[in-house]
Amino acid sequence: METDKSVKKLYSPGQVSAASFFGGPLAAIFTLYKNFVTLGNINKAKNTLVVGSLLTFLSLFIIPFLPEDFPNMAISVGYTASAASVATQYQMKKIDIAESDIYSFQSNWKVLGLSLVSIILFLCLVIAIGLSLDSAGYIDLNE
Repeated sequence: METDKSVKKLYSPGQVSAASFFGGPLAAIFTLYKNFVTLGNINKAKNTLVVGSLLTFLSLFIIPFLPEDFPNMAISVGYTASAASVATQYQMKKIDIAESDIYSFQSNWKVLGLSLVSIILFLCLVIAIGLSLDSAGYIDLNE
């Protein structure tokens, strides 16, 4: 167990994927952002927040207009695969974190907690946007 405060904690690509899949896009954005900050890449961290937030809000406004037979799992797989790709290409791979003296893994319990909080926040966003679109007359939630 690491007690050295100089060791920096990173989410592995697998942890980013798990958090993204179970916690939704907010967890994907958060884990990627935190990794970029820990790695000292502030520009990529800011880009992650901006692009991730824009894509999340855009998807929340588009989803209600998709056909009913559209496979919902495709959206989850899409942002999970995207987050995993970013983590693998621009951050450290699991083996590199494991072999590093500077970095170690975030706790899997932290990933679980983050996923739970993120999915609750995301569901609140979905409800708020759904109610807004309903009250503006763009969709009918009573159908």
